[in-house]
Amino acid sequence: ILGSQITAAAVAVGACSPVARRLAEVEAALCGPVAGAAGRVSAQAVAAALDPIDDIRATAGYRRHAAAELIRRAVERALA
Repeated sequence: ILGSQITAAAVAVGACSPVARRLAEVEAALCGPVAGAAGRVSAQAVAAALDPIDDIRATAGYRRHAAAELIRRAVERALA
C-alpha cells in the first residue's frame, strides 16, 4: 500500500486444486484505491479462477464459496 493505493497484491488458494495456486485476476482487481478494495473482489471472480473437484471432504461449490468468503475477510482485515 502506497498512500491510499494498493500497488501490489498476492492471493493464493489451497485445497481447490492439486497444488496451491495464485489468483492473478483477483490480485489485479485488488490493485487501485484502498477504499472499496474488498468490494472489487467478487465471488464470481474467485469462482471463475478456480476449478475445484468434489471429493469426500467438500463439494466444488462449497470450495468456491469458502475461498471467496475467506479472501473477502482477509482483504477486509488487511485493510482495517
